[in-house]
Amino acid sequence: DELEGVVKAFAAPPPRPTEDSIHAYLASAGVARPEATSRCLRAGMLHGHVSMPADPSTFLDAVLHEGGCNCCGSALVCTIRDALRQGDYGGDYGDGGEGGAVECDECGGNYVTRICSGDMAFDSGKFHNHCHHCPGFGQCIGDYREAHCHRCGDHYFVGMSGFRCPCRGGGGGFDDSGADDSDSSSGYESPTTPSVDDASAPAAAASAWDAVLPGIVQTERGELLERAEKAVGPGSALAIIAEEGLLPAGVIEGMMAELPSLEDLRAMSNVDELRETVEQLDETRAITERIVESAVLQGSKRPRVDDEGDVYEDDDDDDDD
Repeated sequence: DELEGVVKAFAAPPPRPTEDSIHAYLASAGVARPEATSRCLRAGMLHGHVSMPADPSTFLDAVLHEGGCNCCGSALVCTIRDALRQGDYGGDYGDGGEGGAVECDECGGNYVTRICSGDMAFDSGKFHNHCHHCPGFGQCIGDYREAHCHRCGDHYFVGMSGFRCPCRGGGGGFDDSGADDSDSSSGYESPTTPSVDDASAPAAAASAWDAVLPGIVQTERGELLERAEKAVGPGSALAIIAEEGLLPAGVIEGMMAELPSLEDLRAMSNVDELRETVEQLDETRAITERIVESAVLQGSKRPRVDDEGDVYEDDDDDDDD
């Protein structure tokens, strides 16, 4: 027994799961398109906060979280199957949390937030914001107005108007009085004009730092192109929509004609222009991913998008005469 204990103590630990192995496990559990499931759930699996039994047939119906409704406190139970297609952004909390994993009969939708860290709780969605840009399927960052900075990699209060990250000179949130202390309503405007007249200011020494870190522009450009590829490149939700005909051919052709190609984006020499274009593509990516997720859930029903970008379903039997 003592020898067996020594052997176990020095035995190699089991291999850590990878993103590919998480997708493979979900597929073995019977999940169609594992890559379209909740990133927060997948992050929880990746980091060991969601148990994955050896027999995957029991996985989907296992209880993920039990607790009280975030509003009235009524008992709620959420299974992994319930959370599988939960949204990663709870911005619909004002509309009843329709993207949440479970629904309270009295209050509406409840999101299970922070699955990724194991500190799970039911939430209306206002404080359920899972960052897609962080590695390892991302992480929850709380308030729906928080955002990921692609320059420094930190998270900051972007608000509803696009305040800047502190690394770009933004105020970074609210002051003690509750007023927003950011100095810009745009994410990428120049810093505010200094109080000292430029004409009266002494010239900077030739050796002065120009506030540009070596390689920072190239690094940001690379990150922007990676984001763009996820929006319009091979394997993107847009590519899946085109390959599988999830929208009428005319709609797909119109989308493709309006969006820049990867070649066009790589040819952009102005990083500010590239950044603005990719931010618009992020919005397109969110819509196309919702269309693919809707198609997975509806099966044979074709998802459509209305003028406001909301997904609704339409039977294939209806040819829109």
